Amino acid sequence: TKEDMKYLTNYSCIELLSMFGGALPEWDAALSAGKPVFLMASDATHNVFNKHSIGRYCTWVNADTVNTKKVIGAMKKGCSYAMKIADIKGESLTDRTERIKHKLPKLNGFILKDNTITLELSRQASEIVFTGKDGKELSKVKGSAMAQYVIQPEDQYVRASIYFED
Repeated sequence: TKEDMKYLTNYSCIELLSMFGGALPEWDAALSAGKPVFLMASDATHNVFNKHSIGRYCTWVNADTVNTKKVIGAMKKGCSYAMKIADIKGESLTDRTERIKHKLPKLNGFILKDNTITLELSRQASEIVFTGKDGKELSKVKGSAMAQYVIQPEDQYVRASIYFED
């Protein structure tokens, strides 16, 4: 529960998105309690032959080498982001694979300089939302591929959620 997240210790990541649901309120509760935990997303599928249960949730990790130590280390430092991938009705597995490989939006840059967060995307988002303590919306930008937020002294943490039409 959200209440449990205030007291839970000895973990560094939370599964934010999966086919079993989302954990955004729980993540905000952990961050609001001062727990430095980061996110991940996973299909957690048990049927790889069901095209609707694969390629729906993923974690993008910024690691310089693809090995267990580097990937887990990057995730524990927050060098990753989670994504829910649209399940388009009637799309073939071949088309879905092509879309996932080449057409998904990407985070091109996330820069923290002084007290300003700047994020840049590969394409225009319908909405970029910056959120802080207790899940409070701090700022919202609509119809842009770039957004900035100036961190205020009272901001315990700031996270960004990015939404696209699909």
